[in-house]
Amino acid sequence: MRFAHVAGAALWIGGQLALSLVILPLARHLLAPEAKDSFTAAVGRRFGMLTGAVFLPV
Repeated sequence: MRFAHVAGAALWIGGQLALSLVILPLARHLLAPEAKDSFTAAVGRRFGMLTGAVFLPV
């Protein structure tokens, strides 16, 4: 059980880092400003749903 908890925490933190350091900077450079806003909102919502459905229960 401890392994599942640590693995879930590592995936959650890794996902936050990937979003912050890779995906959002690419979106800033590659997308138009109005598309960037909707994209970042959608990515945040999906990561939040994933967190609530998978990482929190573990």
